[in-house]
Amino acid sequence: MQRYIVNSGVVLSLLCVLPARLLAEEPSAWEMLPEASELKFEFQQLGDAESGRFRRFTTTLRFEPNNLAASRIDVQIQMGSVDTHDQERDAVLRSPDLFHVERWPVATFAAGKFRSLGGDHYQAEATLTIRDQQHKLPFPFSFTISRENKALVGNLRSDIVVERLAYGVGQGDWLETDWVANKVRVKVAIKVIKKAT
Repeated sequence: MQRYIVNSGVVLSLLCVLPARLLAEEPSAWEMLPEASELKFEFQQLGDAESGRFRRFTTTLRFEPNNLAASRIDVQIQMGSVDTHDQERDAVLRSPDLFHVERWPVATFAAGKFRSLGGDHYQAEATLTIRDQQHKLPFPFSFTISRENKALVGNLRSDIVVERLAYGVGQGDWLETDWVANKVRVKVAIKVIKKAT
């Protein structure tokens, strides 16, 4: 009996010193549903409101509200899939003065260090890389979980502003903001389904 008590005490001591994140539930793995996900942007061109989207992007999401410390979002965007409903403008966007997709075909977004803002709202520290420029930015978002056809689905939504010139998206004449404004509003709507464990 004494040996059992001693061993139990050792186990309890170890549990006390283990980091809380190791005792929390491991972040769930979620798979993006491309047909129900969108990555859109809005911009000003000659004072008029314009919009576009990227048709091809992938998202790797590990998210658990009870273990935000280990949660993570990784997105890869195929920049050549840009679509602003204007083929001539899209060709200009793919050119060396803007996205230069021949040299930098993929933009990346990585988010970690999550914290709760209350309810279904969170904020993460993110790093966005476009062309050869990489910058950190806050990433506020909402994440709701529901059940559809016996499967758990999640909806991640965010609305942020990015300054294109900080990422080199604007060389030569495109450095001027009279034609296209510097600030671009990005709207994220990603639907995911929980992977089976």
